[in-house]
Amino acid sequence: WPCRFDPGHPLHSITQDSLYPYLQSRRVMMANPKMRVAVGQHPGNDKEYLDFALQLGCEGASFQTPDIKGDVKWDTVDINTFLAPVHAAGVKVESFENTQLGNLKEYLLKSMKSSNGINSIIQIIQVSNAGHAKDLAFQLKEEVENLFCVLLADIEGKPSISIMISDSLIREKGYNAGNLIRDWAKEVRGGGGGQPFFAQAGGADVSGLPKVKILAEALIS
Repeated sequence: WPCRFDPGHPLHSITQDSLYPYLQSRRVMMANPKMRVAVGQHPGNDKEYLDFALQLGCEGASFQTPDIKGDVKWDTVDINTFLAPVHAAGVKVESFENTQLGNLKEYLLKSMKSSNGINSIIQIIQVSNAGHAKDLAFQLKEEVENLFCVLLADIEGKPSISIMISDSLIREKGYNAGNLIRDWAKEVRGGGGGQPFFAQAGGADVSGLPKVKILAEALIS
């Protein structure tokens, strides 16, 4: 049963003796509970953080966007290097929380251009799989009206194209993501399909991604 401290609570002021009464006061304890308490919301495996967890009597720690090198993926050797001092301190790793997609979405929103009644986001991004690009596209559609979004990615040497178009633009401009994806996928020696509002394609030639970006920008200019 996971629980989390209120973001604004001065966690540094909690001692081992006051931790249990604090949890009771927040009504997160149940009759005869089986609960593990962990510290969290920290990216580093530094000694100060690990000592803090042990001083509280916590069994584990959660790491938010941990300091592991690699923008697209984490290699096993780098994960183990990060975990080594944690395990050496006797602290259990409860979870890794990756907020990179959230940060990428904010970047994409800031890159948005507005012209002729169209809010366009056309970018080459770094994601670990096409599913992440799809998730981003749907999130952006929920937040942006009149959206024309093209997300292009090099995923381990394979190109990925994702197109999201707001229903209003489909009606008013006649755009169709499924038709566009079939044409643009040729630039990456691939194929794909989808619906008028969303479509995806993969391919074999990542060098064609910049050309797809040019085509998308030209379409709405």
